[in-house]
Amino acid sequence: MVNERLRRLLILLLALAGLRFVAVPWLDAQGGTRDELVILTKRLDRAESLIAHQDVIAKTDKMLAVNLRAVRSRFPIHGGVDSFKLEMQPRIGEIAQLNGMTISLFTWVLDGDVKDAGLRFVRTRVQLTGSLAQLSAFQGQLEGDMPNLFIREVAIATNSAGIMPSDVLGTLTLTADVYFRSTSATS
Repeated sequence: MVNERLRRLLILLLALAGLRFVAVPWLDAQGGTRDELVILTKRLDRAESLIAHQDVIAKTDKMLAVNLRAVRSRFPIHGGVDSFKLEMQPRIGEIAQLNGMTISLFTWVLDGDVKDAGLRFVRTRVQLTGSLAQLSAFQGQLEGDMPNLFIREVAIATNSAGIMPSDVLGTLTLTADVYFRSTSATS
């Protein structure tokens, strides 16, 4: 009886060892193979979808390229920060002159990069004096003529001595970023 029990325990031990060292790794391998098969099936589905929709993808790619060129054309290509500043300052001055205003302060405050967009910018602070109508016309023309200029801050101080709103003189302090694409990595 003891022998029979020992023999059954030995058979059970061998069966468990066989399960542990043969069946369990085989089942794990089957699960890994299944996961690989699912991944390959998804890749195949994506590839088939790309092939089936290649015309739509090509059209969308062309539209994106056209739109990207249009957006990027808004930001002029320039050699460097200093030469860009030398070009922009007279341009802003001309717009002020066209609107009959005088610039009392023009300073460059900051240079920076927008690495994700591949753009650089210079920040300027301009202070001008003129009537409220002139100040308004200046800001409108500045934004209309320079699509790469983004106003960050505007402050208007008036003397309210005029009878008509167009007679009221004021001082406009404007802070704006002017963006451009640089041809050089450092300038």
